[in-house]
Amino acid sequence: MPGVSVSAPIRVAHIVGSVHRTGVESHLIALLPAFDPSEVRPTVFVPREGPMTERLRQLGVPVELGAPTRKLAFTQERHLARRWAEGFDLVHAHGARSIFWAARAARRARIKAFVVTLHEMRWLNMPPGIKRTLWVILEGHAIRHADRIVTLAQTMNAEVARKFPKLADRLRVVHGTAPVLSEVAHLPLAEPARRADGVLRLVAVARLDWFKAYDILLEALGRLASRGVSFTLDVAGDGPLRPQLEAQARRLGIADRIHWLGQISNVLPLLAASHVFVTATRAEGLPVAVLEGMAVGLPVVGTRASGMEEVVVDGESGILVAMEPEPERPARLADAIERLARDPQLAERMGRSSAERARRAFSPRRIASETTAVYREALSSRCASQER
Repeated sequence: MPGVSVSAPIRVAHIVGSVHRTGVESHLIALLPAFDPSEVRPTVFVPREGPMTERLRQLGVPVELGAPTRKLAFTQERHLARRWAEGFDLVHAHGARSIFWAARAARRARIKAFVVTLHEMRWLNMPPGIKRTLWVILEGHAIRHADRIVTLAQTMNAEVARKFPKLADRLRVVHGTAPVLSEVAHLPLAEPARRADGVLRLVAVARLDWFKAYDILLEALGRLASRGVSFTLDVAGDGPLRPQLEAQARRLGIADRIHWLGQISNVLPLLAASHVFVTATRAEGLPVAVLEGMAVGLPVVGTRASGMEEVVVDGESGILVAMEPEPERPARLADAIERLARDPQLAERMGRSSAERARRAFSPRRIASETTAVYREALSSRCASQER
């Protein structure tokens, strides 16, 4: 099979299984418009219309329906393969379900190279049980067909290599990014030291799911309240655990301090009006929501979970606490938050460091350039193996 000219733009079919505004979709909204059109021409395939498709079209990125919507979508797979065979050099799949179907369709279409991005690690961010076991089996089967496997953080890369040692030579780290970093000149800026009413405004942006560990965060806030620290927590996100988390907040006597805001399409005003971004997450690939908080100048209090340590510099742009032993985590989080509550100037300095780091190290153009290099390597590798 002939290779791709170095001077020709690489025609890339991206496929994703969701069109909401979670971390995967936010990453794509930032990444796809940032490619140099003389090098990469992306088209994204989605299962349905949604907030992501509307935004990508506004940014000039071609969007097509056709990503499988069901677990047994063999007819959709055949349609997808026919479309890809018409004129794409490379397929880039995002997320476990998309990877499974893209691997099959790409082989059927005889695509020149297949790249996947692992945005999360199912064996860490799902509760133990049969569902997690099956997801890991399916994901491991699908990614073995990839020419290159992109992970969003060094710690994540090491974990995937440990889980799938035979694929270690195909792993490449390309950090994630966030849409807000595409327009840094227009971003509002938080003022972590300005607390006119004496109340520390905390903010968390994440789905109300097990691995985001809101249960641990609420325990930490219960301790904070018992110490006499005045605070509120704004929660942007929704999910299946909301009823029990609301009940937990009532048991802890902090229900009046927690504002459950649900899904918010534009979190920037909320972030800019806050003082500290908080997360007790149990696992992360690269935390896009944390990047958003940093981009507007918020210090971060969180855990040393996977990619968190590559985004937040402990002691400079925030405070990270040890994951183990887990029973001690609420107390450690409470200590870190209280430190920033008692020292507004420290919060201000960390916020400035956060903004500088997010904008410099995680800019969409930088991430797009690194992703382009992975594409060219994957294509060259496939051509070389075919020649042998």
